[in-house]
Amino acid sequence: MENFNILSINEIKNLNQDDQNEFIERILKGEGKISLLSGPPKAGKSTLALNFAKAIASGTRFLDFKTTKSGVLYISLDSEVDTISQKIKAMGIQSDVNIHFITDTYIQLGNDDGLTFNEDIPTLLEVLEIALTKINNLKVVILDMFDNIRILNEYNLYNNEKLRSDLDCVKEIAKILNLHILLLNHDRKQGASNAYNVSAGGTKLVGLLNGSFIHLSRAGLGTKVAKIEIGGRNVEEQVLDVYFDSKTCEFCKIPENELDDIDPDIAKIRNYIQIRKEFHGTMSALCAQTGLTISECSLGKKINNNLKLLESEGISCKRISGHRNGRLYRLTLMDED
Repeated sequence: MENFNILSINEIKNLNQDDQNEFIERILKGEGKISLLSGPPKAGKSTLALNFAKAIASGTRFLDFKTTKSGVLYISLDSEVDTISQKIKAMGIQSDVNIHFITDTYIQLGNDDGLTFNEDIPTLLEVLEIALTKINNLKVVILDMFDNIRILNEYNLYNNEKLRSDLDCVKEIAKILNLHILLLNHDRKQGASNAYNVSAGGTKLVGLLNGSFIHLSRAGLGTKVAKIEIGGRNVEEQVLDVYFDSKTCEFCKIPENELDDIDPDIAKIRNYIQIRKEFHGTMSALCAQTGLTISECSLGKKINNNLKLLESEGISCKRISGHRNGRLYRLTLMDED
């Protein structure tokens, strides 16, 4: 008996996803999809996901992209509840915004047979079925972290078939419940040059997603400038330079370079100072803060060669005298009087 359909060109055209919600335009879109946000430990994945949640639940723009207002459920299986509380207070999320949270609990994926299945722990499907009855217009679920609901051991931790099975299970749940599920997870392969290769499963993982792949990276601990790389199936590839405000726990997009003849490293310095207002320290520290990979000597030379350009952009740069090694600098955004 036939269990498949042969579709004509017109039938295929009518199956497009243009009528589906774009929860964040060009980043997260489509009901029944799963996306993944990956990054090194402490890169700010949970905070970025909370930024997503706030924008979607309030229907406000994020990183200059439009959003579709929808209910959001944030399942935190990694961060302590007081950490989540501190972040949403810093972000100024109002009590009437349609975000709901599940914290301090155990949830299992529920696709493992045998002794690994615990009947006392709810499955992801069971949790989301209940959530749909309690949360108005729930369309987006953020799961922090994906590995926390998987049954993993030393034998299947890096097994591709296990990864496929678990992702297929989440995709099926998203499809059945008509939800977009954003999974958070750590990078596995540190130092890979391609963002698609750094997460658990590498390019195979990206191929298994039917939504977006989002990678967040920073140059180092305490760095305010970060990079967000976006790709995946039917998703336009983008690289966004963003600035993280630790006081408000919010990411904002650094303006794109407006002048083609500006050195890209100098453009990053300009954008950083225009947001941060001031920098005081060594060239090495400035490289780390802005995510540059050039040497401190090279950056110092570039800045000295572009002093007039920076001044025309409203930025003064001075070497601080009196320091024994003579390598401290102060970059300041001048008053616009």
